[in-house]
Amino acid sequence: QSLRFVTGHSRAGLLPDDLDWQGIADGRTTNVFYMAGRTSPAIARRLIDGGLPADTPAAFVWNISRPDQRIRTACLSDIAASADGGYPSQPVLMAVGRALSEYRAGQPATGMDEGFQAAAV
Repeated sequence: QSLRFVTGHSRAGLLPDDLDWQGIADGRTTNVFYMAGRTSPAIARRLIDGGLPADTPAAFVWNISRPDQRIRTACLSDIAASADGGYPSQPVLMAVGRALSEYRAGQPATGMDEGFQAAAV
């Protein structure tokens, strides 16, 4: 029902202290976190703690609109269990929300789809 863009880190490289995680964890909203590579596990934990189900789908996208665009899908629990999100140095968008359910079902529009596996990170 809505789309929200949220910073994925502060100037210090950590999550900003002033985000309203309960508000962000609205199940009717798709959130897009920009520059969220290193902080994605913390983001996932905060969203789960804020009330989003652990099986909420997410997608990471980097090199958007380029020939080497890549997409990786996951659920919040897999991301929360990973050590560093798998993107320690690349700019990446992390989208989270039920609107991604159809994509996770294997109907990608473009790009390369890679399932996210916490054990492989």
